[in-house]
Amino acid sequence: MKQATLRGTHVEMGRWVGEQLRADGEELPKLTDEQARYTEALVRQVAGRIPDLLSEMRGIAEGGVYDEQAVHFYSLAIGIVPACTAIAVSGARTAAGRTLFGRNHDAGPKWSNFTLYRTYPDKGFAHIGCCYDMLVGREDGLNEAGLAVAYAGVHGHYTSRPGVWDHIPVRAVLEQCQTVDEALDLIQGLPHLYTKNFLVADASGAIVVVEAAQQNISIVRSRNGFGAITNHFVAPHMRAYCNEAKVPANSTQRLETAHRWFDEAEARGDKIGWDELKRLLSSTDRGVRSELGSEFTTAWSWVAELAERRIELCDRLPDAGAYREHAV
Repeated sequence: MKQATLRGTHVEMGRWVGEQLRADGEELPKLTDEQARYTEALVRQVAGRIPDLLSEMRGIAEGGVYDEQAVHFYSLAIGIVPACTAIAVSGARTAAGRTLFGRNHDAGPKWSNFTLYRTYPDKGFAHIGCCYDMLVGREDGLNEAGLAVAYAGVHGHYTSRPGVWDHIPVRAVLEQCQTVDEALDLIQGLPHLYTKNFLVADASGAIVVVEAAQQNISIVRSRNGFGAITNHFVAPHMRAYCNEAKVPANSTQRLETAHRWFDEAEARGDKIGWDELKRLLSSTDRGVRSELGSEFTTAWSWVAELAERRIELCDRLPDAGAYREHAV
């Protein structure tokens, strides 16, 4: 795991990222005419929703001496389809009375060298979260307002319609939103590329699952203080947009395990704490940790109480005793 701290205006943060990319010898391939047209259309669509992130992309282009349109394309429209699990439990169901959020990120070994970013923009909320080196995006995170968000990739049926990759809505939500309702407005207002699940929770205990495709979107608000996502769609009207032949073999099992874990705690009258959530995230047999051969394992895992500005992170295949604290 690498760590980085970004501060200042979005242009300043972008310049720093661009300078680091250039120092590492990173090049951005020249866009084809088709990619250029796609990028122009996409930027026009999202400019009103994520102006600060576009400013950061301008800074990356300046700092790394890159073509700005190429930075737009590789920031907005390129990513992977990770197979992950995210879980939220409202404060009414937890031992400390505060909402708990847990997240496992599953991928192949080449993606295990991720970066933990602490980001302090001059406009927007400070936040902490993980990602690969994807310029401006985040895979997951917690912000200073007590809002947490993560996404899980879903293989779908692609069209040529312009849209943003999953990590862009996550970053935008972390900086712009302090409630689930604000996050929903932002996620619904962005054009989506491919298919994905989002889990969003805030410090008030509100929890929502968003299933998003280019063609449609589903929103399910938690009614029992619990929410979870893995790598397939559940809403009947969304099933047509999921390529079920590519759903990871353990996606249904992980989702069912998470719901059973919560239901059994409820039946016993138990309140859920950090340790119980860590055990769920770090167990393969009785939990949601992934170990489907060398090409599909849990690369990182973290838990948070949403009223606190910290996460506890395990930067490898998770073990309940290996989580370490990182402050926002």
